[in-house]
Amino acid sequence: MLKNLTILLSTVLLFCSLTMAQSLKLETYGVSPRMITYDLVDDFFEYPYSGLTSVGVGTMVYLKVSTTGSFTNPVWTMPVSPAGSQTTLNNTLAEGNNVIYLKFTPDKTGRYVIEFGDNGVTAEITFNSAMYLGVDGGPVTCMNCHNNSLYGFIGNKWQGTGHYSDTERAFNGELSSHFRASCLQCHSTGYDANPTAVNGGFDDYPFEFPAQLGPGVWDQLVQQFPEAMAMARIQCESCHGPGGNHLGQTGNNAIVTNLDAETCGYCHDQGSHHVFPQQWDISVHATGPNVGYAGGRAGCANCHSGSGFVAWVKGGQQPLAAAPSAIPITCATCHDPHDASNHAQLRLVSATLTNGYIVDLGNEGRLCITCHKARRDGVDYTNNYLRNLSSHFGPHYSGQGDVLVGKNAVTWGYNVPTSPHLQAIDNACVGCHMGPGPLDEETQKAYIAGGHTFAMRTPDGVANVGVCTPCHGDVGDDFDQKKLYINGIADHDGNGIEEGLQIEVDGLLGQIFELLPNDGASRVLITDSSVTQVQAQAAWNYLLIKTDRSRGMHNPEFAVELLKLTLGVLKGEISDVAPEDGQIPVSFELAQNYPNPFNPSTTISFSIPKAGEVTLTIYDALGKEVTKLVDDHIAAGRYNVEWNAANNASGVYFYRITTNENVQVKKMVLVK
Repeated sequence: MLKNLTILLSTVLLFCSLTMAQSLKLETYGVSPRMITYDLVDDFFEYPYSGLTSVGVGTMVYLKVSTTGSFTNPVWTMPVSPAGSQTTLNNTLAEGNNVIYLKFTPDKTGRYVIEFGDNGVTAEITFNSAMYLGVDGGPVTCMNCHNNSLYGFIGNKWQGTGHYSDTERAFNGELSSHFRASCLQCHSTGYDANPTAVNGGFDDYPFEFPAQLGPGVWDQLVQQFPEAMAMARIQCESCHGPGGNHLGQTGNNAIVTNLDAETCGYCHDQGSHHVFPQQWDISVHATGPNVGYAGGRAGCANCHSGSGFVAWVKGGQQPLAAAPSAIPITCATCHDPHDASNHAQLRLVSATLTNGYIVDLGNEGRLCITCHKARRDGVDYTNNYLRNLSSHFGPHYSGQGDVLVGKNAVTWGYNVPTSPHLQAIDNACVGCHMGPGPLDEETQKAYIAGGHTFAMRTPDGVANVGVCTPCHGDVGDDFDQKKLYINGIADHDGNGIEEGLQIEVDGLLGQIFELLPNDGASRVLITDSSVTQVQAQAAWNYLLIKTDRSRGMHNPEFAVELLKLTLGVLKGEISDVAPEDGQIPVSFELAQNYPNPFNPSTTISFSIPKAGEVTLTIYDALGKEVTKLVDDHIAAGRYNVEWNAANNASGVYFYRITTNENVQVKKMVLVK
């Protein structure tokens, strides 16, 4: 009995392990015109496809299925299809042994369910095939239901966008002299180059391209070809799929809403003058840690999910109650297809740091700062550091906005200077990260750094230093060759070598790391109550600059001076209580007393750049010591000391300061 039970359990465990070892992902596979031109494989991808699951009758659809294991006996089936449909599933294209592509063409209106199975694991996807109606066509139009207060009068907003007006402007000669008949594949709705696609799109109605573009041509065409021109413009169905089966129904994908880049790429990824999706493909927005963000927590979704950001903006930038689906940061995450209120149809052009500081510079770059900022108020967070002890202590990985602005660091009351990148660069982040870069060798059109890659390096690691030259001239072959001089000095980490800014910042970070609790490898450990407040504050500053990842480039002077201040406070060489003027001491100075002459009190100010033994002594005119105002080991800083001479006679007095490295004497006059 025991033997039989053991065999049974072994069999179950083996089956479970095989099943768990393989998971399937079945999804649409959008194909852009560029992909057909440059990535054609065995003529498999014949026509562009938007990746929507609501498609026109006769539209060629592509699917992709991938597995974490290897396929052994893959099977495609279509358990649901409209009556009379002759659609077949064939012509699969394999990519290795863990990815398979399939195409099919729905030939009737209605619902299609495609199922894939392999090794006992299945996945399915539903499509709805329909006819196009046009924004003002059909028994119930898009405007009837969606252009009202419930939907934010979205139809009226759409009429202010290029999606609405560009086709009209093109025919009227206002857009480009290169506008031609082939452009209508994108400058209309429902256009499908597949000859089997007869679904009420623009190309299914009589139309002749005008011999000449110019004023009034649009109106002439509306009169001459009313059916086709009713499907001109980039209308709702261009992005949401045909609405012939919609009429208020959304089940079975009768109409769809998505933010997928593939939908935009159907028109904006031509491989010629439309190249943004090609750039986005290699961006961190497309490939980075967005899908599967932080366990799907609502608190992370507004920045780590494209749909989460859209929901957050539409909800008035209030915390999300639930986590939307996790998708990358796509075109429609940042750009609103329906609304041109902001330049470039950006969804948001404002930013407020987590400490409440409103960013009033940066223009379009403020959209970037909205997410690329620390998630916590640095001062409040470190003032209450014992409540925040954690293996994830710090600003949360992405404080670029804080560093660029020069805010939300712990400065202990000192004034930390900043470089003018925010003020001087048009649109802040956009000016550098979207500046022109090297071109893709194949198309010679799309940037492989800059543009919508947002990258400062090519995929091969070549620095896009060209964006620096308008302001800085020749900076060398890489960013780390550019030196930062402050008061004529470029050696900021004190190693005796004047190196590039990024190398100097690395040096300062390394010194601070060694003074903080750490794991001996790469992480600071602010995890238990043995940590002091100064260590927690220093760790915040360290992580703010470290996780900014520009190694000082976003705000060179701020990064260097903040790290030098932090290092000085950690070493005890700079006081963690700033003087009233907030100045960080950079040199030894003994100021003239004020007022002078005085009666009976005066103030003596001095600065020391390094911690050490300091004495400040008063002498009379004969050189006799009158009193010592300071005689102590003090931190670097600027100090104000008052001398009350009410019990001293009128006359000339001298005050002398002595440190480990300096001695200076000045004269003052007491007049009673």
